[in-house]
Amino acid sequence: MLTAFGRGRLTLPTSLAAALFLAAFTPAAEQAIAPEELKGLPLDFGHVIVEGRYLPAPHVVSTRGKQVLIDGVAIDSTKFSIRGRHPETAPSDEGMRPEFELQARIERLMADDGLVIVFHDGTVGLIHSGDAWTVMEILVDDLTPEAKLQSLLVDGPTRFTSNQWFSLIESFQTTPQLQEEFGLVAGAPATAPAGVLSEGILYVLTVIGMLLIAASLAVILSHRPELGRWSEQDLSGESLRFAGRCAVLIGLLSVFDLACTCLAETTGNFWEMNPLGQMLIDHPLALGGFKLVFTLGGLALLLRLRRYRGTQTAFWCLCLVLTLVTLRWITFNSLLLA
Repeated sequence: MLTAFGRGRLTLPTSLAAALFLAAFTPAAEQAIAPEELKGLPLDFGHVIVEGRYLPAPHVVSTRGKQVLIDGVAIDSTKFSIRGRHPETAPSDEGMRPEFELQARIERLMADDGLVIVFHDGTVGLIHSGDAWTVMEILVDDLTPEAKLQSLLVDGPTRFTSNQWFSLIESFQTTPQLQEEFGLVAGAPATAPAGVLSEGILYVLTVIGMLLIAASLAVILSHRPELGRWSEQDLSGESLRFAGRCAVLIGLLSVFDLACTCLAETTGNFWEMNPLGQMLIDHPLALGGFKLVFTLGGLALLLRLRRYRGTQTAFWCLCLVLTLVTLRWITFNSLLLA
């Protein structure tokens, strides 16, 4: 068979050769097969809401190519809201593919009894346990949609709009099982999971912080190092005892700061300003070990040099700074109690 081609003519062998040539240079994307779905292990904790539908456990977070799926529902990785940040701007584990890192973040959140919400506009919210419990309580409660919206805007995470919340409220269907899980049957009081900051914990922390501030102020106001050359030595008993008291206070105030940081992180609305601390904020044990090593190391060095006026002045300044940090934590905890 002959085929007209312009002014010339193409024979059958020539047509076959041209077809093979074009097939060899067809872009790989056109010949690629669908990527395999890599499923994670089933998780019997956490909560998932997709466009108003509550998906019961177990939950499976998986990847398919560069897609992330939750319980088989593909989600847009460009519309994630993680503590108000885009995942691409969040600290990442070096060498980890973005989709695997996002899968790990979601699984860690769900292990902490967190909540994943896929809104109707495609936005995906990762909500930590403290706020997750509050959101679920409001959604399953017997309130009017307007009252639920007001409660979510006041008590819920601040990074979602009224339109997103209202579309969720209108489509969300509660069940007796959900009401029973969140303690809303027959007026039963809701019992928050362990990850939620209770008023009792905040009250105890506030009292401890006030006692530490009082002790620290008593020390730094009762003795102020004399001015002079930092290399001069002051071997008086009072100055050496002052350095020892300051070392104890610095250690206690540092532990208090670490405890408040770890607990505040569970609220989901906390941002650690220390860049090194922010890198470890999702790993409390690593954060605690990091702070313990550097605090003890610094105190050991200062105690070794405590006979110098410069070291005694450094002790005084550190106590003052940590006292102000503790005062800030008391203010923060008081706002949460309010």
